[in-house]
Amino acid sequence: MVFETCSKILSYEGLPIIEGGSMTYGPSLLELNKSKNFCKPIIGLRFPKDFDIRGKFVSRVEAAFDEGLLDEVRNNISKYRNTLIMTDCHAVVPLVRYLDGNIDLDQAKKEIVVRCMIYADRQLALFEKYPEITWLEYDPLRLSIIIDQIQTLLRRDS
Repeated sequence: MVFETCSKILSYEGLPIIEGGSMTYGPSLLELNKSKNFCKPIIGLRFPKDFDIRGKFVSRVEAAFDEGLLDEVRNNISKYRNTLIMTDCHAVVPLVRYLDGNIDLDQAKKEIVVRCMIYADRQLALFEKYPEITWLEYDPLRLSIIIDQIQTLLRRDS
């Protein structure tokens, strides 16, 4: 679907922009692009070197708890105990262990953060295997510079 949509956008002289970076579909898209060459340039945005990703995960975990994550897991654990989300999800597995009495809540929160960190590291390592991606450092205070860099890359490859 992505290939077809990009082809259609290109036929109208448009610019396809694919947002996201899931390990589920990203590598497939990059591999397809190697043979079909429908998306060029490929630009990735990465966090600045001093970005506190752990702190971001900690605050997101706290926000999820404030929004009722624990209650949601508690209310659904008996119905969905053996489903993929209860046995594999970064945020749910530690909460199931907490609700089963195996760890305390602070440990569960820390484990969620660690699991998210590991996943983020795996994603970044996977995408670094693709030399065709031009990486730019994302900094919300330098958006105009990033936009200029992207426009330069687009002009170069057009």
